[in-house]
Amino acid sequence: MRPRPSGLGYFLGGVVILVSVCAAIVLFVLGWRSTLEGLARVPVPGQGIVELDEGEQVIYVEPNAGGAPPQVPVRVLVFPESFGAPLQVYAYEGSFSYGEGEGSGYAYATFETPGAGRYPVETASGGQQSADSVAIGPSFGRAFLPWLFGGLAALFGGGLIGLTVIIVTAILRYTRRPDRARPAEAGTPTAQGGYAPASPAGPGRADAAEPALAGGPPAGWYVDPSGAASRRYWDGSRWTEHTSG
Repeated sequence: MRPRPSGLGYFLGGVVILVSVCAAIVLFVLGWRSTLEGLARVPVPGQGIVELDEGEQVIYVEPNAGGAPPQVPVRVLVFPESFGAPLQVYAYEGSFSYGEGEGSGYAYATFETPGAGRYPVETASGGQQSADSVAIGPSFGRAFLPWLFGGLAALFGGGLIGLTVIIVTAILRYTRRPDRARPAEAGTPTAQGGYAPASPAGPGRADAAEPALAGGPPAGWYVDPSGAASRRYWDGSRWTEHTSG
């Protein structure tokens, strides 16, 4: 019977699961920060040039230090690189915000860029200083999606590996317990068990010459199939409680 594995697999499986959870959390946090830091910002009022990819872009209004949404609309003009007519800007459908207090932002409007490039932007407040800046970039869902998939892959992939290690360890430890020896080992003595020296041959006997029952090996000392001792006495038909060594 092959040796029973230790419980180290439980520890290793738990470590793999823990590492996968930590990796997923790190990816989520890094992705969120990267998305925020990837937004191009223009002061209000003010001017700036932002680099944008092709597709839908979102304008986020970042209010004053108080953190409240601006009560007066902010005017934002986005021009193509040729400084032609400004691009059409639409009100943001729904609601989305990030952060609290200083550094917070609110989805305000959207527009489409015809291609990747540098776009001049002009901002103005509606009569009073209603915001510190506007942040412009792709929607959070589109920018954060690669990080989300990476975090989920780390979480479920590592979790599956760790759980598999734990389950396999549990199965091997259960099937290889000494009290679950294979029938050939736990039944009658085999040639591999061998005979013990003639003395002592058995409880209260001088040799191992006790006749065997029909079809069975002779009574005597054999290698203990349970592993509890080095030798166990076989009375010719069954194992007894007598052990040696």
